[in-house]
Order: sequence, then C-alpha cells, then structure tokens
Amino acid sequence: NLDKFTGLEIMQILIEGAFHTQSSRKFITFGNNLRHLFNTLTVKENALLVLSVETFGLLINKMSQTQTLKTSTAELVDIETKRALEWIEGKEKRLHSVYILEALARNA
Repeated sequence: NLDKFTGLEIMQILIEGAFHTQSSRKFITFGNNLRHLFNTLTVKENALLVLSVETFGLLINKMSQTQTLKTSTAELVDIETKRALEWIEGKEKRLHSVYILEALARNA
C-alpha cells in the first residue's frame, strides 16, 4: 500500500505543478488509473480510498479548467457518476460511491 500512497502523492504533484505542460493524454491516463484503483480498493483501505478520491477530485478540477479537456472531463464525470450511483445500491462499494460523488460535486 505504501507504493500506492506514494504513487498518488506523485500524481497530485504532477497534476498541480505541471498540468499545463503535460499532454492531455497523460491526464486521461491518470483518470483511468484512478478509476481502476477505485475498483480494487476495499473498505478496509479507507485512507487510501480517501487519498485516491482527493486526487481524482484534483484531476477533475484541473481538467475542467482546460479548454482542450472539457469534453473528456464531461465524459469522465458522466461515467463515474453512473458507476457511483450503481455502487450506492450495493453494500460493498457504498462508501466508495459517497466519496466519489462528493469529489465530483466539489470539483466538476
């Protein structure tokens, strides 16, 4: 898990500091990696879940501020909203869905 924490912290630094110099493809890749991480985390990994959702919120926020990424941002928000609403009906990923919906509401 330490590798995942470190990876998320590095991703946050890249998103914050070098966002405008990176290609849009890299940030779409970041979004896909975060989406995959949401699928693999369990409720017992709450601290990692919180950090991954914070990173996702930061990514969405920065993407929505960039003209060339607005369409990709809207698609990513739409996909994650639908998935979070599906997860809220189950028990296993309910907490995940609440965190994701909160991040989307604050940053999209």
